[in-house]
Amino acid sequence: KFAGRLAFATSWAAGCLGRPVLRPIFDQALRDGARQVSPLLPSVRGALAFLIEVLRRPGGLPPRSFRFARAARPTVRIWTDAMFVPGSPAGIAFYVEFPAEPSRGLPRTERFHGSIFVGEEVTGRFVPAKAQYIGQLELLAALTPYTSLGGKLKGRRVVHWIDNTSAIAALCKGYSAAPDSARILQACAVLRLDLDCPIWFQWVPSKANIADLPSRREYGLL
Repeated sequence: KFAGRLAFATSWAAGCLGRPVLRPIFDQALRDGARQVSPLLPSVRGALAFLIEVLRRPGGLPPRSFRFARAARPTVRIWTDAMFVPGSPAGIAFYVEFPAEPSRGLPRTERFHGSIFVGEEVTGRFVPAKAQYIGQLELLAALTPYTSLGGKLKGRRVVHWIDNTSAIAALCKGYSAAPDSARILQACAVLRLDLDCPIWFQWVPSKANIADLPSRREYGLL
């Protein structure tokens, strides 16, 4: 019951803040059953400590809000992508467009892109012995424009294109059954709250995803 009530409470929070850390709580509930009582797992203690800190912040758990008025500034456009081939270095990349705002002294569209190969120092933190890590890498790629350009994105509305449907579903729900994906989603939720950045996630075909190029270190078109 406790895990279910936490899931309900966090479902209406801004960016589903707190939902990703519920996984260990559900794991313990399923393991113990309805009548059995056992000591809390360390992961459960960590999840509860995080939720307590969120509730202690001014205003408590932040409610989800919807903005229907026309935005004062044009919508920012973001594309992200990841590349994973077993036995080769993985790659993640983003491409961002800030539309021109002549009234603010920005006569041209600003464009930014970034990419990096992801080595074992990162993939080694994922759940071991899996054949594929593309889902985790797509989520990691989705996080990078907000950590890299956070100051410029603060308070802006964003449309964010990704060519991986499972990553979009996880970002929209704010939850994943995979513990490594859940950790990335929690970082996304905290960052979105700090940036006050409403994001609409949208699928795009891989061949139309411009971030696919820098993820493979192809920069000619950019």
